[in-house]
Amino acid sequence: MRKGQKISEATREKMRIAARIRMAKPRSEGTTAKWRASRAGYVTSEATRLKLSAAGMGRVTSEATREKMKIAARRNALIRMANPRVISASTRAKLREIGLKRTFSSVTRERIRQSELGKPRSKEAIASMQLAQRRRWAKIPSRRRSDDENYDLRDNIEAIWEYKDWRQKVFLRDNFTCQGCSVTGTYLNAHHIKRLHDIVTQYGITNVAQARNCYPLWSLDNGVTLCPVCHKKVHSARKVD
Repeated sequence: MRKGQKISEATREKMRIAARIRMAKPRSEGTTAKWRASRAGYVTSEATRLKLSAAGMGRVTSEATREKMKIAARRNALIRMANPRVISASTRAKLREIGLKRTFSSVTRERIRQSELGKPRSKEAIASMQLAQRRRWAKIPSRRRSDDENYDLRDNIEAIWEYKDWRQKVFLRDNFTCQGCSVTGTYLNAHHIKRLHDIVTQYGITNVAQARNCYPLWSLDNGVTLCPVCHKKVHSARKVD
């Protein structure tokens, strides 16, 4: 196909049908192995990445194209449901490891922040964010201990229901958005403006029972939502002070 060549609607439809047939047909083990071997070690150069980024900047997608993309996405989803892909445990582990190592540059973080500014969120979106936060919290191993173990009081306080409820209310108030850089869709921390240790010392709290009845511990005015990067910056600044 030559650059700039126009494709008729009939040819486009033939290409769509051929693509559907390819997607619906399961690959053999030999074909899959060959495809993996051909992609092994393939890395997109920085120059190519910049070209791809520049090509997509300022591009406006028409409503008609958006509708076509929606229809194609629904059709592809149905095809995937009919022919589910089985992902091995080793592949899942590799994907998880890649996701954990993934970091965003300052430029990308700023783009995310700008795109999220002033964006209203539906009740469904907020509920989905709440569920994601609960799942992340559930993966953290429980550190609950008895109330009379004062040597590790912070862990005891963070394990009780009141702390988790306070944390969730801080996220809701801040719309699940980091108040430092406005990033969303990442792990969030409910940061104590006045340190938990300082409150515990000021009110002479020695066990969880006393912590439950201490109002300043559960005041929303003492909490702010921060992403891990901003949270680390705040604590680093405290150490300097």
